[in-house]
Amino acid sequence: MRKGELGVGTRRRIIFIWEGAIATLPPGHTIDWMEYLANKTHQWEKAVSYWKLNEFGVKWMWAIHERSMMRIDICVTTRSGNFAHAVSRMCERENWPVSYLTALPAHELGRRLATMPDVDRVVYGREDQRWAYGPHGYLLTPESRQLV
Repeated sequence: MRKGELGVGTRRRIIFIWEGAIATLPPGHTIDWMEYLANKTHQWEKAVSYWKLNEFGVKWMWAIHERSMMRIDICVTTRSGNFAHAVSRMCERENWPVSYLTALPAHELGRRLATMPDVDRVVYGREDQRWAYGPHGYLLTPESRQLV
């Protein structure tokens, strides 16, 4: 509420990046190939099942959900929209507190952040995305213990 006006406030949000912050593809050529093949044959749930969940990232997401009124979103940055639909179905099965899930390349999400004043942080886990999100970015590692 601003100067007596009702309904002008938006709910602040945090965007978690699927690749790195929430899940990682285990190292190994075989896993890479099997996940690639599952994507090519449109077996999206099977492709998602190859990803290993980052327990620290998931716990961090739940901690933010419990301790604040922030909306939690997930963005898939390296896979297609159909893969993102499979991730959203997995989020529903696991009953995660995710409000919205999207698929955008990291550089495009970084460009759009200028038009998203409600986004407080973009939590990522891959070192190669360090400069994609500007001042909104937050590298999530087990060493980073403080909450946003």
